[in-house]
Amino acid sequence: MSIAVTVNEMSAESSSVAAISTNARIDYILRFNKQAVLVVGETDADYSRIGSLFLGNLPAEHNASYVAASVKLNDIQVRCRIIEQLFADVLFDPEQALAVSILRLAKGSKQPISIVIDHAHHLSFQLIHELTYLAQVAKKAKLTINVVMLGDYSAGSKIVREKSLFNNKIALVDAQSGQLLKLDNKLFHAKKMAFLSASQRKFVITFIALVSLLAITLLLLSQSSVINLFTESTDNSYKSEPLVVKDQFVNVKKDAKLLTSTGHDNIDIATQADIYQALLQANVDSDKAEVLTAQPSDILSALAQFTPVITEHNQAHINAENEQKQVEPANKAIALNSHDYGINPAYYLAQPQGYVIQIAGLVNKTAFDNAVERLTLAEYYGYSRLLNNNKLLILTTRVYPTRAQAKAALTHLPESIRQQSPWIKSLSVIKKEIIDYQNTLKQYN
Repeated sequence: MSIAVTVNEMSAESSSVAAISTNARIDYILRFNKQAVLVVGETDADYSRIGSLFLGNLPAEHNASYVAASVKLNDIQVRCRIIEQLFADVLFDPEQALAVSILRLAKGSKQPISIVIDHAHHLSFQLIHELTYLAQVAKKAKLTINVVMLGDYSAGSKIVREKSLFNNKIALVDAQSGQLLKLDNKLFHAKKMAFLSASQRKFVITFIALVSLLAITLLLLSQSSVINLFTESTDNSYKSEPLVVKDQFVNVKKDAKLLTSTGHDNIDIATQADIYQALLQANVDSDKAEVLTAQPSDILSALAQFTPVITEHNQAHINAENEQKQVEPANKAIALNSHDYGINPAYYLAQPQGYVIQIAGLVNKTAFDNAVERLTLAEYYGYSRLLNNNKLLILTTRVYPTRAQAKAALTHLPESIRQQSPWIKSLSVIKKEIIDYQNTLKQYN
């Protein structure tokens, strides 16, 4: 059963009679009660024809304004359209309420004014209240200002939600029956939760249809064999062939001498040269030469014979390194840390003030040691700092109390050092570089 039938059950009047009856109700309210009128209907066809009949029946001396509200029009645009249709070539503030602007402009003229707003459910609550208040204030000012709003039932629901503001200030009329509806009518309470405007219903239905279509599409794709085949082919592309481990350890030429641990007199023991030659020819194509398979015992015996040579060579290398480590500068500073490339930042930090001669900046321990040996330094100190986010080892002389003393010491340095263009550096700068370096290490640690 439709809403129109619910409101006006068993109505025997035709549509034309209902329209005349509704307009007669509007004329009666505007003439005697002088309230704003809101005509509500189920569809725009129900209430829009009421507005057309109302405008067509206005006397010629009436100044009328007709605005079709829309979701695209904001409050300022609606105010502008109403005032521009009623008063031509006047200045007004569109941000002021309609009651203020229209009453100020209507004082100079006693001409009756009628304002018709179609699709009033698109109006904001603020504008509905302004139009209602305009009719109330005009009545007190003894001005004829008729306000008629037409919309669906959601417009009435806006008023019902704040009925304390609109009680005895606006009349609600049914578009088809012409009956006067109370603010506490159950029809508006049901509409607040159960009904939307026509445009809102279309949007909701379209949105639900699109979401449902998307969900069905994703469900079908997830169960399709196309995705399964793609997943299977992708997994296979990452599979590698199994690694085949051959039983043979080494393939060598037939005429190669094989090493064995069996102790047979008729088999020669392979020498180091034989094993090396066999390893070099391990990649020779097996089709070009007949090969024999070496037994594990043969390999072990060869390694047993080759090991002493490797050990002897390594031992000689180790001995040479140990001898080199024993050679140290005779009067090298005692405070140096041998575990940190000979770097001792504590030496600089312990000095109150002074100057040093910076000899070189080196990037690693090898360069640091080479510089010490090449420059034949009798006394040197060093510290670490950062340069372009890279560690740099700084090689300097001892700390001199004054710049003059450091400058004098610079002239007495060996020629090999002065060729490196050493320069005098303040101890305060060195301390800052050391502290910055230490703070950086703490951050990473």
